[in-house]
Amino acid sequence: MSVARRFLRQLYKDYGEPLVDEIVEALGGEADEQTVRRAVAAAAPTKPKAEPNAPAIVRRVSGANRRAADRAPFDARELAVRYPRTAPPIAQIDKKSGREFMAKQLSPEAEALSVARRRAQSEIDTGDYTPYFDPSQRFYADPSQYNLQGNTLQEAIPKKPETYAKYEAMASEPSSLRRLAEAYNLGSQLPGAEDWYAMGQLEKSFVDQYGPEMGRLMFKERFADAMAATTGGADPTSNLMMAQFGNIRKAAGQDITIPTYDLPFPIGGRYAAGNIAQYDKMLGSGAQGLTVANPKRFNFSANFLGDTKRATIDEQMSGLFDPNLAQPPGPSYGVFEQVLGDLASKYGVDPANFQDVAWAGAKIKKTPKYRPKPMIEIVNEAIERTARLTGQDPDDVVQAAIVKAERPLYAEGGLVVPPAERGR
Repeated sequence: MSVARRFLRQLYKDYGEPLVDEIVEALGGEADEQTVRRAVAAAAPTKPKAEPNAPAIVRRVSGANRRAADRAPFDARELAVRYPRTAPPIAQIDKKSGREFMAKQLSPEAEALSVARRRAQSEIDTGDYTPYFDPSQRFYADPSQYNLQGNTLQEAIPKKPETYAKYEAMASEPSSLRRLAEAYNLGSQLPGAEDWYAMGQLEKSFVDQYGPEMGRLMFKERFADAMAATTGGADPTSNLMMAQFGNIRKAAGQDITIPTYDLPFPIGGRYAAGNIAQYDKMLGSGAQGLTVANPKRFNFSANFLGDTKRATIDEQMSGLFDPNLAQPPGPSYGVFEQVLGDLASKYGVDPANFQDVAWAGAKIKKTPKYRPKPMIEIVNEAIERTARLTGQDPDDVVQAAIVKAERPLYAEGGLVVPPAERGR
């Protein structure tokens, strides 16, 4: 039986040695790890070991009767303090390059968590919960409390006037301005599109825990900067989880960069490897933080810190300037940002407040079923989802998982993809 010893050890731990040995013997001959895993899981449809019941959530959120941990085929108390175990990777061939790579696969524990997570999200989608932070009362952090050094409008621009003029003409094309205006007008009709970056409520949780000075430093590092470092190609929820994963590894003194197939579920996404590397580069041990050398990430963090005078120009916003544009070309970020800012002033709003609404308008044009959610609502859902899956009180989720970076935060996320499909 060609089954890796490491894999068998994991199965023994999850299901017990007698059951696993019985299945392996019954299969006989040669069987791959996937076949063995599925056979063992099928033979043990309930959770492998007797587990203590975690308390149901009864505070702050509605639907507490749905949160009893005995619904979950995994140890809820354990997954409150650690991510699910990973499974050994499997060798696959990349269809584009023809090269072999090691692909991520889910352990039985992670698969059980995935099912429970989808169920929890479907319940949340019905509105069966009370948001931890009231989105209707969201407000911005005070940017005057953060000494942000750098200005992309002055530093992320070409040095030669003629080059600046070339990019300015490109960004100011009538068709570009029309697409931007149409997206903003459409987004203005969508509840939840405005004030996407208003995170003052979460900042207050950091201040309450650490005090005004240290609290803001921690909010900047563990939320604003961490989100900015891991934003490449990620939806906001996957972005949040990846940022939190980096925070936990850093707080525990562990290596931040690990193979993507070893990223625990549900950490992942199109560009997981690049985002984790960016976290390590910008926030890891000895890193210097975010600078205008990476203008999109720099402004993204600044927006979360309450600075709405800056604009984040990501792939979708770049596509409004030019459908074939993934990002402002060359050293032109500040040029495109200035054009967007000038248009925002015509609407009487700050650049960040134009950008978030236009972003939603562009998104719903591509995806009619899209419903805008401000970032504080995305955080709310992650808090609620984690509480439902682990039996923790939402207060504990906020403090231990988000503020102190001691425990996992569970949210919706993607799978890691082959190397050929990765990028920034």
